[in-house]
Amino acid sequence: MAAWCRARGTLLIHDHPYAELTFGDYHAPSALQAGGGGVVELHSLSKTHHMGGFRVGFAAGDAGAIAALARVKGSVDFHPYLGIQRAAALALDLPEALGRQGAAVFQARRDALVPALRGLGWTVAWPQASMYAWARVPGLQDSVAFAVRAAEQTGVALSPGAAFGRQGEGYVRLALVQPPEVLLDAAQRLGKVEV
Repeated sequence: MAAWCRARGTLLIHDHPYAELTFGDYHAPSALQAGGGGVVELHSLSKTHHMGGFRVGFAAGDAGAIAALARVKGSVDFHPYLGIQRAAALALDLPEALGRQGAAVFQARRDALVPALRGLGWTVAWPQASMYAWARVPGLQDSVAFAVRAAEQTGVALSPGAAFGRQGEGYVRLALVQPPEVLLDAAQRLGKVEV
């Protein structure tokens, strides 16, 4: 993709918020591995460093693109107060092993939820890195209506795939933000929701 973009004078921007939130021995590839200019990668501390809501992240890559981004953001964006910026700098300096512990928590949640949803007959990808699991629900035509019914009937909140674009219809997204036992209970409840 980087070579394709460079050949056309197009900037490749890779949104990579889960870079360190990978499971097992998997390491998410970086667009910056392509070398050369014309590539920018965006990172967030929200997921991998548990700083959700603080709106802290960074961009790395093509020096010209980063300089242009700094000029634009410097005049139109608000920055977190200095205490949050210092916390982010400290988070980036933490040992990698701490980040791996956080990833292991999400991996255990994935390992509980995915088989439970597959047991319902849903098609669920086995994510290698994420805080979410995506599931195709057989026969699902209206993911928004299904999500509303699920919440009303079971108290389980999930995101309708249609909220992520036309290609998302027929899918739901579940967040791995609860302990395995809660996710297992949620899957059992979801099995009772009519498609």
